[in-house]
Amino acid sequence: MKIAVFLKQVPDTDEVRMDEKTGTLIREGVGTVINPLDQNALELALSLRSEKGGSVTVLSMGPPQAEIALRESLALGADEAVLVCDRAFAGSDTWATARTLSAAVRATGPYDLVLAGAKATDGETGQVGPEAAAMMGLPFLSNVCGLDAGEGALVATRSVEEGTERARLPFPCLLTVVHEINEPSMPTLAGKIRARRAAVRALSAADLGLAPSECGLSGSPTRVVRIAFPKVTRSGERYAGSELDRGIARVVEKLEAMGLLSPRAKDGTFRLTEKPETRPHTPRNTSPGLRKPRPRRPGASWSRGNAGAGPFTPRPWNWSARPGNWPMPARGSSRSSCPATALPKTPGAASGTGPIAWSW
Repeated sequence: MKIAVFLKQVPDTDEVRMDEKTGTLIREGVGTVINPLDQNALELALSLRSEKGGSVTVLSMGPPQAEIALRESLALGADEAVLVCDRAFAGSDTWATARTLSAAVRATGPYDLVLAGAKATDGETGQVGPEAAAMMGLPFLSNVCGLDAGEGALVATRSVEEGTERARLPFPCLLTVVHEINEPSMPTLAGKIRARRAAVRALSAADLGLAPSECGLSGSPTRVVRIAFPKVTRSGERYAGSELDRGIARVVEKLEAMGLLSPRAKDGTFRLTEKPETRPHTPRNTSPGLRKPRPRRPGASWSRGNAGAGPFTPRPWNWSARPGNWPMPARGSSRSSCPATALPKTPGAASGTGPIAWSW
């Protein structure tokens, strides 16, 4: 099985710079690495070679310094490395890049399988793989996270929003992979020695039969019109390593200044400030025996609770009997001398027709 792998050299994430005039990446003098997802694609190709046999060829389009990434792929176990390098390729968008790589595959192929990373960290478009497959007329599948290769076809599992999908593709085909598919390995000392001695094949636009109008800025239908950099409107302080203790003290100082921390105790500890204590709320005594009776509509009746007793009409209340408007028995009289009809029947009092006992 002959396998081709698209590999791209990308700047370190923290060192990406853009040319504001041309809208392209500044690659000179910037630290570079192999695109992480392309490493997963290379690892998949090497595992398929160990199972099915064959060879692995790595192709990369970029400046001369991209040879470093190709030699690293040779140290990992690739059999051949091809660098597609020409000044005419500068400023290529995804469409022009896909056209150039598909021409390189035709010039160095044929291949049974073409692999690539789902996207690159410097562009995050995910377009080069599918566009190259369309230009070469190959069936393709993107975001592949699992693969079972058989005779004449393969079954791939791809990640989608709702889970995964399985698809069967015939050879030759193109796949773009995600990082869940495997774990890239590290180069060995023997592999590094072999990579230093190996030759890297170089191809130009003339070798691929591409006209200047088909590649680079001239062959790119998209343009970067304007570049806007985010503005940081607030300043921050960062403490790391041996400065962590000083950073923690700084955070505590800020919180104390904002009133979010109480003053420190003698032992140096502190606690978050709490809300001032408030007196507990004592609810009003709403016992049925101490509530004022609800006013009754004239002519209303109360049920005595025993069947057949019939309704009765309560007597009017004497609210002037005591300050506080509570009916009280006369001084020296019995506590139970208040007539039954002078007080309403309490909920829970025994039902009957006799006097209602009332506790004052």
